[in-house]
Amino acid sequence: MLSLLEFFILVLDDLNVVLLMVIVAMIASCFFGRQVVITRKLLIAGLGIVLISVSANLLYYPLLKVLDPEVYSAYMEGVVHKGEVTDRMTVYYIVGQLIVSAVLYGYVFVFFLFSYREKKVLRAIESIVCLILIFLFVNRIIFYEFLYLTGGKWEVSESYKMRLGQPYNEFLVWYAVGGFLFYVTIFAILYFGFYRKKVCYNMKLRYKIIFAVWIVLFLTLPSMPFESEVDDMADRYQYLCLDMSILFPLLGVVAPIIFVMGTSARALKEKNEAQERYLSAELEYIEQYKSAQTQTRAFRHDVVNNLSLATMLMEEGKTEEANEHLKEMLGKVQELSQRFVTGDEMLDCIVSMKAEKMKEKGIFFTTDGVAEGGLKMKPMDLCSIFANALDNAMEAAADTQKPVVHMKIKRTDTFFVIEIENSALHKADVEKLISGEGYTTKKDKESHGFGLQNIKKTVEENGGMLRARSEEESFALSVMIPRKTENTV
Repeated sequence: MLSLLEFFILVLDDLNVVLLMVIVAMIASCFFGRQVVITRKLLIAGLGIVLISVSANLLYYPLLKVLDPEVYSAYMEGVVHKGEVTDRMTVYYIVGQLIVSAVLYGYVFVFFLFSYREKKVLRAIESIVCLILIFLFVNRIIFYEFLYLTGGKWEVSESYKMRLGQPYNEFLVWYAVGGFLFYVTIFAILYFGFYRKKVCYNMKLRYKIIFAVWIVLFLTLPSMPFESEVDDMADRYQYLCLDMSILFPLLGVVAPIIFVMGTSARALKEKNEAQERYLSAELEYIEQYKSAQTQTRAFRHDVVNNLSLATMLMEEGKTEEANEHLKEMLGKVQELSQRFVTGDEMLDCIVSMKAEKMKEKGIFFTTDGVAEGGLKMKPMDLCSIFANALDNAMEAAADTQKPVVHMKIKRTDTFFVIEIENSALHKADVEKLISGEGYTTKKDKESHGFGLQNIKKTVEENGGMLRARSEEESFALSVMIPRKTENTV
């Protein structure tokens, strides 16, 4: 039967598996760009691992007593039998382990199925492979740390391999507690540093390869000195133990964490800097456009003088010259008149600027509706939302046979709803597009996919919401901005 210590180790090991499942899901979300949703119900369901494992261990001996009383009695009496009894004992143990492992891995597979939003089966298989690799990686680190701290003796290594003796029993406690502390630390770093803040980065292929090579090296190299008993080298191993017990965790754990965090932080910084440069250029262009509009308004103030001149020419009988002057003035008025009126001066500038670009690309653009009173947002936020949105619409429409972009402004009691609809080549996965960091339908996966996330972030910071819908030949993005009145606090 299980002793209290064995029960403690068993439960702690199972909790480590649950933590590792959540860690793998967060890694997939934060560094591989997968669509992951970890709910409270899913976490509670994950604890079923503990129930399955504990139940299997508690039922093992009663079942053994029913199935084979002779083997059960031999085991309980601690008598080592040779021959058939020992063989049967080994068979029962192996079969029991296989059944429990199959059930546990099936449970883990189902956990991952419910964690992902797309390609569930493939993602679940990927996650189980990743879980096994990380499990082996951590197991090796903890084992060799224990081995080095206990003197680096070959006998300790053999005790671990044979799963017998006092060193192995001490290792079980070391492994359970050390693993728990390790997984809790990694969980805290991932959750509070990345997942909770929605800081996600689709790690480039070269970094994934480097990380995989790192894991393989740490699964093979440290075991080489302990593969054979060499007396004249034993002292050298023991002298190395103190150094290795310090260096091994640093190289095996701290260095990869620093590498991953540094790589992702640098990549996000580069993307943010590129976005800021884009927005700064957009705002500068808008300021120039506003300056041109100021000149337009100055011209309108001169309309009275121009009309007076036309009247004077008519009175002097110079009808032809008066007509020419009026035609010239009318042309300038039409040229300088603002074509798009949205109700917000900054949005007028953004729409007019993007409309000119669409005209150059042969994209038909229309607007409908007015945001009376304006959106009352910061110029940078307006630019971040609508310059990006119109650029995305323009780029998608440009690839279609009949490129069209239509902007519609409506209002409810509490919101302005600005919908930008464009023609599209095919239907997009709206759920992934809105919720997934780095997801894009464009060919350049590393350079795109973050504009929509910047839109979403800025809209939410302004108390708004983002919605999207997609059909076979069209895509529409709806931006809902709260209407701010004088009574709004």
